[in-house]
Amino acid sequence: MDESPVTKETPRYQTYLVTCWQERDEVMGTAVWRFRLETPRSGHRRIFISLEQVMSTIEMELQSGDDSRRDQ
Repeated sequence: MDESPVTKETPRYQTYLVTCWQERDEVMGTAVWRFRLETPRSGHRRIFISLEQVMSTIEMELQSGDDSRRDQ
């Protein structure tokens, strides 16, 4: 019976914590969403004003292949 070889390489992954909350825009008088992106391993936190910015940042980091910021 043929079996696939088991790889001993540790899978690469990145962990993010995204926090979302609403604030009142004092100029417009409306509620707006804010987002915090945190990398738990490093504790690095960034604030964003749109979900698109959060996703773009995650996408850029994952594509960069920067191993120093990856959780292992």
